[in-house]
Amino acid sequence: MEHRRKVTIPDQSYSTSVSTKLLAGGIAGASETVITNGLNAHHQPSYFTHLRSTLSAHGISGLYTGCTALATSNALKASVRFFAFSSSKEWLQSFSVFNENTATLLAGLTAGTTESILVVTPAEALKTRVIEANRLGAGVGTGAGGAPGMARMARQMIATDGIGAFWRGTAPVIGKQAVNSGVRFTTFGVLQAEAGRRWPETSGAAGATLVIGALSGIATVYASMPFDNIKTHIQSAAHVRRSMLNCAVDIARKEGVIAFWRGTTPRLMRLMLSSGITFTVYEQVTKSLG
Repeated sequence: MEHRRKVTIPDQSYSTSVSTKLLAGGIAGASETVITNGLNAHHQPSYFTHLRSTLSAHGISGLYTGCTALATSNALKASVRFFAFSSSKEWLQSFSVFNENTATLLAGLTAGTTESILVVTPAEALKTRVIEANRLGAGVGTGAGGAPGMARMARQMIATDGIGAFWRGTAPVIGKQAVNSGVRFTTFGVLQAEAGRRWPETSGAAGATLVIGALSGIATVYASMPFDNIKTHIQSAAHVRRSMLNCAVDIARKEGVIAFWRGTTPRLMRLMLSSGITFTVYEQVTKSLG
């Protein structure tokens, strides 16, 4: 019988505890935020123009405005994602009907759905409103670490639209994050298995994990970008409440199909880097704590 190398996404050569999964995910999320924060300007008309103007006006430190709040959010998001992925994959693999890739894909979809409901949707809804208010000159601001502005906008959203405003656009966010995690984990697993077969000496090496993670980020961006643009339309304050499908049809009719991939280039740069960093840090931290 042919023996196939087991894909380790993340390293499954040993069992990890709940606390280890959550802590490693949190560290991975915070780490990629600190390193990639300067690439989070994909909502600007011109990413490179915005980057040059920010460096000119505020220096390197300007790229890290609001980094504390973002790092906290991403740490929580990554903790939920990796915990949900690892736990659901372990459960799925207890059934012989699921092979490695199928279990990985389903676990990735589960992880994306879980983080969407618990963390991503409310955080994205709040962020979208703050960006809109600042663009329109409403004076919300972001304050130190982004917290005061976020807090004021959160109170305003609750007062005007109720607590449900934080979960407006849940469907496209779930679509985006489920596709995001499903594609990312599956692509990472397939590439990791292939790399291990062709170059076994690189198995488990941080450099190899970084490269494979970055490559998985490419597929992730192109697969999930349409959901990201639909989500932004739905979560805007001016959006007329409609279904995700109606919003997608409206975008295609008014702006063309290409609009679904608007903003791909800066997000591609960020996701390649963040995906590589997240997988690498998570795997290394899990090994250390294990």
